[in-house]
Amino acid sequence: MNLLAHPLLMLFLITFSCGFAEMRPDFCNLEADSGRCMAYFPRFYFNQSDSKCEQFIYGGCEGNGNNFETIEDCQSTCG
Repeated sequence: MNLLAHPLLMLFLITFSCGFAEMRPDFCNLEADSGRCMAYFPRFYFNQSDSKCEQFIYGGCEGNGNNFETIEDCQSTCG
């Protein structure tokens, strides 16, 4: 039984850890999008390649879901 338990435990842990990484919403993978308007709103987006939230300037309209008013909101949603 012990010989079978170790591979099953490893398989479970690998599956669980991979599934956990996929729980991030899809919009967290989008690039920062300022939109087409010309306002100046400091916002935050999740930079997927660096795995951290960074500031960008939002123009006030359009854009995408990877757009947060605070770094805390960005981190709790995507980070």
